[in-house]
Amino acid sequence: MAIVASGTISLGTAAGTNRSIKGEFGDPNGDGTFTLDEYQSFLGQSSGDEISFSDFYGASASVHTTAFVSVYQASQYTPSSGFLESGGQGSMTDNTIASYGSGNQTTIKITQLRNYAGTLIFGLEPSSGTYDAGNSGWTTLNVYYGQTDASGSADLSISRGSMSYNGNSSGATWSINGSYATGTVFGESNTNNFLELL
Repeated sequence: MAIVASGTISLGTAAGTNRSIKGEFGDPNGDGTFTLDEYQSFLGQSSGDEISFSDFYGASASVHTTAFVSVYQASQYTPSSGFLESGGQGSMTDNTIASYGSGNQTTIKITQLRNYAGTLIFGLEPSSGTYDAGNSGWTTLNVYYGQTDASGSADLSISRGSMSYNGNSSGATWSINGSYATGTVFGESNTNNFLELL
């Protein structure tokens, strides 16, 4: 939920949860203390830039949200369900992230969010040129099954830290193996889902 667009806001939750910088962005340093300077990167500002509470009006921890249609492709050895841009599997309402990475330097596109033979894969690449953001830019991948918004609780929530990273200046993928049976993550039919990248 974004911070309110006007009125009182606070570092902590004294002004209310939708008026809290910490409530929206968490504890970046993980030390339990909070200063405005800790949150500059969320605004695309460099360390040392002048910062004020009003800079956070309307700010959200969400990196990107979009609806997508998951398509199931049956195969004897490698069934797949989800979205894969290059393979024409499924579709995504908006796969472009206009400002990504530290300082929001470049435009990135989501190239895949799919379950391939039991491995959940999330992929990003620059819309043009090259850009290597490294294993950063987001913290949590949430998927809401069978809906076109982020209402309620996510059906699937995976932290970036629990996924394996593989990337370079041409793109990046994060993957996780485990109990992600292809038919149960996005289903064995075309389904509407919603992605929230935090």
